[in-house]
Amino acid sequence: MRCEFAASPITRDPTLFDRVRRLGADLTSIHLLEHDDIEIGGPAIDGDDRAVLEIPRYDAHNAEIQIAPSLVARNIVPAVWSYQQGAYPVVRNFLDARVGRTLSADEFREFRRLVAAVRLTPDRLPEIDQLVPDLASDGFPRHELGMRRTT
Repeated sequence: MRCEFAASPITRDPTLFDRVRRLGADLTSIHLLEHDDIEIGGPAIDGDDRAVLEIPRYDAHNAEIQIAPSLVARNIVPAVWSYQQGAYPVVRNFLDARVGRTLSADEFREFRRLVAAVRLTPDRLPEIDQLVPDLASDGFPRHELGMRRTT
């Protein structure tokens, strides 16, 4: 059985279309780690930057991840630690994939940017969710767009 990717309705209302386009562009820039706020939204990482990573342990009370006995990522709120894209726990999987070795300077930077992106994403979702009913009720049907269903 073939599954389709999610289809976003295209509205007939140019004002609504522009609003959705801007929100989509903002979210896309976050997920591509290109958003202006990515650089300022990363966590502090304290300790030995040459430490070998162990299985990460999250401490919700202190909002931190113990990455190695002498390495801690701070200011990681529970929503960021538990955030999943589909079934993929984003922050945890990044760290789990690197257990048993040290992080390079690029990986430290990538981790900080990834956490910032995860922190920024949920802020955008309520506004997008709010627009979905308007999009669905005012959207072009598939046949008007020249699209057909795949099976």
